[in-house]
Amino acid sequence: MGHAVPLKVKGMEVWLLDAGEDLLEGLKTMAEERGVSNGLILSGFGSLSTLSVKNPVGGNFPPPMASTKGTGPYEMVAITGTIGEVAVKGDTVHGKVHVHIAVTDKDGRALGGSLDVGSKVFWKAQINVAIL
Repeated sequence: MGHAVPLKVKGMEVWLLDAGEDLLEGLKTMAEERGVSNGLILSGFGSLSTLSVKNPVGGNFPPPMASTKGTGPYEMVAITGTIGEVAVKGDTVHGKVHVHIAVTDKDGRALGGSLDVGSKVFWKAQINVAIL
């Protein structure tokens, strides 16, 4: 059965990443530089020149993950995730950034999954973060 976990928001920040930066590595660096050990990635937008995501395959748990890589440009239409343990102790490694992303290609086709290293910012990316 589901449950609720009360969270206290300390503040909100907008993180800006520039062309050529790796999106996942950039978010990890921002979290470290800003001293954010727990947070929520609420939303964001921008563009990517390359995409690297992982998606589960098969019916076993934990599932094996398949990589999808592509060359854009891509338009980021959704991004969400967590920084640190956030709500469930032991669910993630302290300080870990876990992000899910959806993008569209030049023909409007959607791709997405769990963000992996190798997704490079094309022009700019703005990520809206709640600090817990």
